[in-house]
Amino acid sequence: MIGTILNYRYRLEEMLGQGGMGVIYRSHDLLLERDVAVKLVSSSGLGSEGRAQLLHEAKAVARLNHPNIVSVFDAGEANGSPYVVMELLHGDVLFNRMPVDLAGGIRISRQICAALEHAHKNGIVHRDLKPENVLILEDGTVKLMDFGLARSVASRFTSDGMIVGTVFYMAPEIALRAVPDARADLYSLGVMMYEMASGQLPFKGDDPLAIISQHLYSPVIPPRAIKSNIPSSLDTLIVQLLNKGPEERIQSAEEVRKVLEILENLIRLEPKMISTEEELPGLNRLARGRLVGRERELSEMSAAWRQALVNEGQTFLVSGEPGIGKTRLVNELIARIAVTGGRVVSGVCYAEGGMPYAPIANMIQDSIQNHSHGLNLPDYVLSDLAAIVPNLQSAGGTRNPAYNPTVEQHQIFESVVAWATALAEKNPLLLFIDDIHWADSGTLFLLRHMARRALKMKLLIVATYREVELIEASPLHTVLHDLSRERLSQRIKLTRFDRKQSREMLVSMLSSQGDIAEDLVDAIYRETEGNPFFIEEVTKALIEEGKLCYTNECWLSEKVHEIDIPQSVRITIQTRLARLPEMTQEVLRIASFLGREFEFETLLTAAEIDEEDLIEAIENAERSQIIEEVHRGRHEQLAYTFVHALIPTTLKESTVGIRKIRMHRRVALAIEKVHPDDGAYYDALAHHYEMAGEASQAFTYYIKAAERALAVYANKEAEVYYRAALDLVDEGTEHPHLTAGLGEAMFRQGQFDQAGELWAKAIEAHRVTKNYDELARLYARRGRAAWFLNEVERGLAICLEGIDVLSEMNIDIDTVQTPGIASLLHETGRAYRFNNQEDKALPYCQKAMGIAEKLGLVEVQADSLATLGILNILSPEEAERSLERAVELSESAGLLVTAIRAHTNLGTAYHRKGMLKESAKQFSRGRELARRVGFYIWEFDQAVSLLDIEMDIGNLAFVGGEITKLIETIPELPSTSPSAIWAYVIESRYYRLIGDWETALKKIVDCYHFIQKKGMQKNLPWVSVPYALALIEMDRLDEAEKIIAEELLMDQQPDELQHLITRLLLCNLKIKQGDQAEARRVIDNLQSQELDRSDWLVDPLIKQSEAGVLASEGRWPEAFTLFQDVCDRFGGYGAYWWQAHALLQFGDAHMDCADPESIRQAKQIFMQALALFQNMPSEGYIRITQEKLRQLDRSDAAPI
Repeated sequence: MIGTILNYRYRLEEMLGQGGMGVIYRSHDLLLERDVAVKLVSSSGLGSEGRAQLLHEAKAVARLNHPNIVSVFDAGEANGSPYVVMELLHGDVLFNRMPVDLAGGIRISRQICAALEHAHKNGIVHRDLKPENVLILEDGTVKLMDFGLARSVASRFTSDGMIVGTVFYMAPEIALRAVPDARADLYSLGVMMYEMASGQLPFKGDDPLAIISQHLYSPVIPPRAIKSNIPSSLDTLIVQLLNKGPEERIQSAEEVRKVLEILENLIRLEPKMISTEEELPGLNRLARGRLVGRERELSEMSAAWRQALVNEGQTFLVSGEPGIGKTRLVNELIARIAVTGGRVVSGVCYAEGGMPYAPIANMIQDSIQNHSHGLNLPDYVLSDLAAIVPNLQSAGGTRNPAYNPTVEQHQIFESVVAWATALAEKNPLLLFIDDIHWADSGTLFLLRHMARRALKMKLLIVATYREVELIEASPLHTVLHDLSRERLSQRIKLTRFDRKQSREMLVSMLSSQGDIAEDLVDAIYRETEGNPFFIEEVTKALIEEGKLCYTNECWLSEKVHEIDIPQSVRITIQTRLARLPEMTQEVLRIASFLGREFEFETLLTAAEIDEEDLIEAIENAERSQIIEEVHRGRHEQLAYTFVHALIPTTLKESTVGIRKIRMHRRVALAIEKVHPDDGAYYDALAHHYEMAGEASQAFTYYIKAAERALAVYANKEAEVYYRAALDLVDEGTEHPHLTAGLGEAMFRQGQFDQAGELWAKAIEAHRVTKNYDELARLYARRGRAAWFLNEVERGLAICLEGIDVLSEMNIDIDTVQTPGIASLLHETGRAYRFNNQEDKALPYCQKAMGIAEKLGLVEVQADSLATLGILNILSPEEAERSLERAVELSESAGLLVTAIRAHTNLGTAYHRKGMLKESAKQFSRGRELARRVGFYIWEFDQAVSLLDIEMDIGNLAFVGGEITKLIETIPELPSTSPSAIWAYVIESRYYRLIGDWETALKKIVDCYHFIQKKGMQKNLPWVSVPYALALIEMDRLDEAEKIIAEELLMDQQPDELQHLITRLLLCNLKIKQGDQAEARRVIDNLQSQELDRSDWLVDPLIKQSEAGVLASEGRWPEAFTLFQDVCDRFGGYGAYWWQAHALLQFGDAHMDCADPESIRQAKQIFMQALALFQNMPSEGYIRITQEKLRQLDRSDAAPI
């Protein structure tokens, strides 16, 4: 490059230095005839946009004019590489000329501050402040250079994840890819001041990502812990600059400069006035936050993240005992993910409980507030999310109510998936939930749902838990079992450190301050058995007790055999707490009853002490590293957290008797005052009042907590709260609203028998109070519970009993109109329908409709219409109109579950009439709505119905793309769901329709074994017909005949159409076997029966078989006429696969006839069939048809 002239002006003459950003040359400006410095900036990783931005910022810096800033004269681009022209100065960078004393460091820092002050006031942030960018001239003047030339965080990473450049001076917010402001430069200045004052960097390590993790999480050791001669005021200033949050630092370079000027003057004029003798607390010398001993585990989790980056979502579980380091390990992963461009959302579960879905709700609230303009979530998603995040109530549209509460819970779950998907589309997403052993059931079931949905997303889900908290009957045990059974998760179990790892941890905490005696390591390891939290707490306790002291720049201890090391972590915690002032201990004791996290305002109210005294107590606890300020979004106001969950547990366990009762009461009153009528605290208030012995208050809040839980479908929690409320009720006292609520909670958990019993008990109480509307509603709910138990007769009996009871109360259901009565009337009509008494079902549904229309009960209207639409007593036209109205009404009102039912019924009605495309549209819409509400089994059933119809139509390319994905999701279904059998049958049919009979047979055999394994033999008839069909196509006629004979003998066909098809199969089998007489007998027998021919398939299938019999009998004209009619009918329905298959048989009949005209007709028919098969496509049938055409061509060419 030497001698190169850039843009005809700057001649490069000598290389002065080289760094990560580029190369600096002494150059000559040919236009102005002066020497300058030219920096050729490396364009690697910048791109055109990055180069343009760099040049724009360089030109902005050129406007700066300050004695402590290197002047920028020009900026441009040559041969695709940007360059910056600066004044040529003689000196060395700070990296090579660190000051030899404090005065020199302060003088340099003051000048850097002056430069930053000027730049910041002109709107320019350096972003890459480090010693290599600070030039020290020969006269001691400091010049700051490379303003605005910092690389983005993304460009610091190579394609294989390696970091380019230094991260030792990087502010946390830059590492997290936030837009930096002036305070980021102040953090970097703080690192340099730390290094100049102490001779060491605050955070060290060989791994750049580990250093970034320390920037994000590790508290800084005060520089005075390294050099005791550092003035306390300078020490405080540096520590303030190194606060993790920008808002916690000194806010301007001007403020820093003024403090430094005072220090500089004092050192020069009054050095004795500078205090360096104040003893630094021993705990402040501990290095905390470095991850040790978990390299293998971190590597495994990082590998899972890399899988998530390529749309192979993962769920990772981290388990272990308390204090083993689960959260610390995940935080290290979070640091790496955030730095490399991932997005992180996190939530915590607490032992004291909280609002259902609280950890997820906090994530959603924070993400939407921070990205409200970027997620573009549909209104219906926002409104669903508002059910669990109350603060979002004003953010979205109308809620989508669902008649089935289980479905509505899934609807909310699917909206949470939509939220996570929107986040992951912008950046790969890590979703972290800490301490799920304390999670509510709703959060756990939502976690399982997201794990199932994550497989095709850029999403890594991580959760931590303690095995010691597992109970076999708990929701957590169920969820963990499901995740393992379905192979949806990986698990790491963290074990205790061995001696080598324990020593490594002690070294990381202490060794930068001096050596560690091996016998001390042995003693600590022997008592702690390698539990990391225990190791840290023991070390702190020894320091606080003066048994481990830092003297003359090394750690000294008593003779190890004389040191009394606490024998349990709880004793260690108690020992440390006992050393605190009495008021601080009392404040912490009160805080422990508030929970691991607590708000300042609530604690102030509960403590009943002066605010200044509370602040002093909190500061004492912070200095002792018992608590720390909270920096996440759970609380809007100032809040703190105990550094480990064992600390508040230990405090509470030490509080007993009347003192404990009083503590619960004080906490309850404080929460009530600070958070009046806040649903997030209902369960906590109920617990505190119960423990305080105030049953009436506890009763009130348990009911509120239960109702709140029901509202967001946290059904297990609702059950717990209702039962707790009932336990507080005097024996013999009736509370039907509680019993009814508990029944609803049990119903939603699928405990239909228990729900029915509870509702029966509530009904008895309401019969006394004569609350007839609630009475009618509960009878309707009991009837529905019986239906879910498949006890359709009992369900009808319950509904009729309800009507009789109302009659006994002189309530005339023909004249009294209430919502409860409307529900009971509809449920009665529905029960009659499923008991095959449609004549009685009709008037009840019509009465329910009348009341619903008058009272505006849209849900009952739509549901009644959906039931009316499946009554065969109505004409097909009336049934269709009812279903079409049900669809219109339910969709317009957002009643999505009812809409799905209506679409299903309407799709079925259209299909029976042969309106195949219209039917497919209904099932497609039903599938879409089922996906929206998140009820997977409905979505699955809709998809199976849709694929079945698409195969009728002949859209095999579409089916082929969908069927494999559908089959892969079968593990998500309930283990005994018949939907899986239906899907396997459809899969076999697909392979049969494309002419792959070997695979079709294998699939149906697999389905047969599946049914046997699951003990679902009553579903075997669904398998028999496709089994026989595949065997017939493969000419394995004897086997097919055996299966058909067995089915006819058992006579267990699921419906009349299946029964008919079995007999038609037998007819076609006999034709293939050459037994025309038996074939004729079968078809004549069918023709003589009174068959329901309302289904579109019945008539053409019978005629197709009859045509086959006629052809086998040589009655060609009759056979040809029937075949033509069948083909025309299938074509008219748009059933192109059926049409092509019938054409194939039609052509075969012409070939068998063998006269010249028939041969000519056969060729035309096969050409028509071939075109249809190719359009699908059906490769096997294409080959068969082509072979038949070749046979005809060969017969034409044969000599006569």
